[in-house]
Parts: sequence; C-alpha cells; structure tokens
Amino acid sequence: GNANVISEENRTKIKLQGATREDLVSNKYFTVERLLIEDNYQDSINENFKVYSILDGNGEMISQGTTYPIKKGETYFIPANIDITFNGKIELLKSYL
Repeated sequence: GNANVISEENRTKIKLQGATREDLVSNKYFTVERLLIEDNYQDSINENFKVYSILDGNGEMISQGTTYPIKKGETYFIPANIDITFNGKIELLKSYL
C-alpha cells in the first residue's frame, strides 16, 4: 500500500473543542484531516492556504465577521492566515500544505 495513507487502525482521533480530528494522509507535501464538527469549532490558522471539502451535514462557516452557509458537496479554498469558525453538525475534509 501507499505509505502516506494512514490505515484506519493507526489513525489517531483527536478530540478538540467542538470537533474531532482524524488524520487521513500526512506526508511532507500535504496533510488531509477529517473533521467531525459537533457544534462550534474554531479552526487553527494556517500559514498556507487550506481547502475544506464538505462531506456531510450543514451549518455555517464564519470568517472575518462574515457568515457563509455551507452544505454537503461544497469545497472552499481558504487563503493563508485567515481565521475560520464552523457552526453546526458538519463532516469535512481539510487539506493543507
């Protein structure tokens, strides 16, 4: 198999404030995490851009004082150093460098 993909039994689920994070792929080029957001979750600010792919659920994404409704199937490209807060029950993939 591909050494960059973290197998299910070796994945670490990390409980965060308002969410659970699971690392799916991690290598020197990029990281993919699965985030299960339960209510209100403030994501860490990245020095590079990040991509959110909404897998399921619905809610809203709040960035720099503006609220954006989000739904399953949508993808968002977030520039570097932008703060993002999610509100709702949302499952998403977060990819970043």
